[in-house]
Amino acid sequence: MGMAMSASAMGTPVVAKDVPVPNQDWDPDLAAGNIRVELVGIAGHQEDVEVEFGAYVHDLRVAFARRKTLPVNFIMLVIGTEVLHDDDRVANHLHRDALQDGETPVLSVTWVFSDQGVLTHESLAVRRAAIAELAEYAREGNGLIVRMLIQFSRDEIEICRQAAVQGLTQAARELSSDEVIDAFCACLGDENELVNSAAVAALAEAAAGGNDQAIQTIVDCVQCLGDQPDGVRFAVLRACLRLPDKACDERVVRALEACLQDRCIPVRDLAAQVAAQLVRRNNRHAKRAWYRNRSPPSIQAHHPRAVVV
Repeated sequence: MGMAMSASAMGTPVVAKDVPVPNQDWDPDLAAGNIRVELVGIAGHQEDVEVEFGAYVHDLRVAFARRKTLPVNFIMLVIGTEVLHDDDRVANHLHRDALQDGETPVLSVTWVFSDQGVLTHESLAVRRAAIAELAEYAREGNGLIVRMLIQFSRDEIEICRQAAVQGLTQAARELSSDEVIDAFCACLGDENELVNSAAVAALAEAAAGGNDQAIQTIVDCVQCLGDQPDGVRFAVLRACLRLPDKACDERVVRALEACLQDRCIPVRDLAAQVAAQLVRRNNRHAKRAWYRNRSPPSIQAHHPRAVVV
């Protein structure tokens, strides 16, 4: 899946005004003061960043990336048709007319958000690493990155789908918009068990943040565990502990009781531990089940092999 905003997809960026001839006849280490860089996006929006005379292009990219809460490796700087390289001095791209006494020199640069090919790389490991790098910024609420991760949650490559969902999980509490929750729900039907499990974990985080759709989805999942793979059942059982107490009703507790008779011993162990924690949280439905069974559903009482939630 190609990136819609890659440099190859957008064509060659062009600066609106004439590009000056770079001044490379002087040593920026001998200069003092700052350079004001006008960073203009493709849509025309401008942001100014000041850097020292001796700064490199890499320093400028880092400063701008922090301002925009974007990964620095996805920011490309361009003057005319020339892509600026990290080891270039910013000052070497100034026109000598910009160096006037008493005035801060100004440099106009076009910035482009570009994957530079890593999101369509032939190596799946490179693609996954790039998605993981994007995911680190999802928590900041950057709409562009969130939309990109949602797009990758539908990718044809399973490892990319899983990485995207896991990335969105990091921000599930803060970004529990309908679009994000719908993406998680769509992944519940994924053919890959790891993607299913990652979607459940993401919904659990959104549920912990109070999202009603996520809460109801987790409750629904608890009631249909019978035909699910063990990995998915583990994820759903863990998700029960992220539900608010009022959502852990009789239906949830009944499903936990049914899991105590499951064919899979680790599932039985985990269900017992979850039920025991609900009792410790004074959940009235879990306490009623405790009395119904005449003994606490502690994991130690059921099985000696503990499963840590």
